[in-house]
Amino acid sequence: MSLASDVSARYIEELGRESGLLPQAERVVEALAQSYRLLLATNGIADIQRSRFAGSTIAHHFHDIVISDEIGVAKPHAEFFDEAFARMGTPPRSKVLMVGDSLSSDIAGGIGYGIDACWFDLRRSGTGALASCDPPLEPRYRIEALDDLLPLLT
Repeated sequence: MSLASDVSARYIEELGRESGLLPQAERVVEALAQSYRLLLATNGIADIQRSRFAGSTIAHHFHDIVISDEIGVAKPHAEFFDEAFARMGTPPRSKVLMVGDSLSSDIAGGIGYGIDACWFDLRRSGTGALASCDPPLEPRYRIEALDDLLPLLT
């Protein structure tokens, strides 16, 4: 292995160890898992995402994880959502909500696939970048904190 390969492998390994959650995440996911079947849908490098997910305290609440790197297509493409729906047992689209922080992949993908979308707008928290889409999207819901999700669904 070359030095560059060693550094790259180490970098991916270290990124995979970072699995910090927002303060409300455990409580919100636990509450939702009591009534809903949860699936994590993510664009990213499989080794990093799988390691992060496995190291989190919420992984056991999720039915499955769909990672773009593993399936060869990313959100917002319909094929990504085809795979996610297949893994969920092909529920009616009217019974699914896509929650995400990216207008261009999560929200555009959900709306394009014909499912309701909830934009987790992180701009006020200081952790999100200003996001925009062309044309502007109108998700059914918009939240600024994970806690805001519970009244919408329970």
